[in-house]
Amino acid sequence: LTVWTLVFYVPYAWSVYSFNYANGQEPGPAYSITFTMVVVIGNAIMYEVCARVSDFVRYKFRDSRETTYMILYTVACTFNVLLDFVMTYITAYKIIKGLEFRTYFGI
Repeated sequence: LTVWTLVFYVPYAWSVYSFNYANGQEPGPAYSITFTMVVVIGNAIMYEVCARVSDFVRYKFRDSRETTYMILYTVACTFNVLLDFVMTYITAYKIIKGLEFRTYFGI
């Protein structure tokens, strides 16, 4: 999960954070498609890692293996969603600030 975060998510987060959202500008389609593919590849890798870890444990019953896989992948997906919530908030705030909207605090 740490490798996935550092290799796949941090570059995405940094590029979204450092983009200039002044005057309502948004990243272009090529930018979005590129990072969508990075996320898809990262999720596929997490899928495979969770499956291999579940196999490595060598449970006696398949149900135990599937339960472990489900828990690992759910934790990874939940972590991903939480990171997405944070980045969406930051991006929305930067867009609002770039368009000079008034926030609750008057900024």
